[in-house]
Amino acid sequence: MTKKTLQCYIAIIVFCIVVLLACMVASIYYPYPNGQSIGIKSFVMLWFRELFILGAILIAIILAGGSGLWRHFKESKSREK
Repeated sequence: MTKKTLQCYIAIIVFCIVVLLACMVASIYYPYPNGQSIGIKSFVMLWFRELFILGAILIAIILAGGSGLWRHFKESKSREK
């Protein structure tokens, strides 16, 4: 896989996450037929699976970033010796 292809896949994934978040925000402010917006409990019930996926993605990003920082500091210490 080339670097350009990887960047294209990452851009598509980021775009999909942004669209998902936009749909979630829109569902909060959408006036339902009874004239009210949904509460937090209804929001979680509606979007639970997607919230779980976004949480997993966030944890993966944090772990990857932590691993990268750990590797960077480990390499910088070995250069100092």
